[in-house]
Amino acid sequence: MYENFLTILNEYSSQGHIEILHRGLDKGYAFKKFNLNTDYNSIEQFGERLFFFGEKSKYFEIEKYDLEIKLDNISKTIFEKLFDILSNLDFDSISPLFYENNKDVCRYFSVNNQEEFIQNIMSLDKKCRTYMRNYYSSILHQLDNNDLKKESFFVSSSSEFSQANNYSLGKKGIVINFWNWKSKEHKCNFDNIPYFDGVPFPNENETSVFGAIFPHYIYSFEHDGQLYINPALFDEKELEIILYTGFEIDQTDFKNKLQKMTSYKSYLENDNDQFTEKNL
Repeated sequence: MYENFLTILNEYSSQGHIEILHRGLDKGYAFKKFNLNTDYNSIEQFGERLFFFGEKSKYFEIEKYDLEIKLDNISKTIFEKLFDILSNLDFDSISPLFYENNKDVCRYFSVNNQEEFIQNIMSLDKKCRTYMRNYYSSILHQLDNNDLKKESFFVSSSSEFSQANNYSLGKKGIVINFWNWKSKEHKCNFDNIPYFDGVPFPNENETSVFGAIFPHYIYSFEHDGQLYINPALFDEKELEIILYTGFEIDQTDFKNKLQKMTSYKSYLENDNDQFTEKNL
């Protein structure tokens, strides 16, 4: 059944409908998120929690946010903060090729242009503003030396299993396998808004996932040469439909369990691709 599901996943991926992605994690860090200890708890216990809670970004582990950036915020304030962070980046410390390809964009982010930048951003509709908020945030997430990196609301993943495996330290770590629907294009006019050419580290094939990897889309994880399959897969009859709906997972008493069984301080609700942040 698992092999059949992989066949369907690969078929949809080859048609460009979905991305098959992998996230590599150090085992100690992965266990700590679920209040587990590598000395006393088993990988099976980790799996039970992963397939119930999913994998969330650093943002959800922080009780007090220094930057006061909220997941559902697309106000003037958040773009002012993003502009400030971008204007203070030390571009000499990042990939020389990325800097070379983006000299004009890097120069744009100066104090003198902030008013123009905010005016152009705020003239966009909500969907386009959300897109640009996520776009700048994902670039900052991929760059190492900036304030947003510490409170990032993105989860790093890669389309290449080998790259994710490197991040997991090979067999000692954990690689989470999941899929993501490719976003439908929304027509926006970005002519007056600075846009970077490429990504900071193209060889890493990184995809920054907004907020969380929901357990409904995690089909397995791997550790120490062993494969652990989401048990929800075996309750399904129409494998192709799962790609659209995700696995059916009973998340009864989710908030209470999240508080007791994880280190997370908040969580994300997804209602028809509308994300809302909830505090514990």
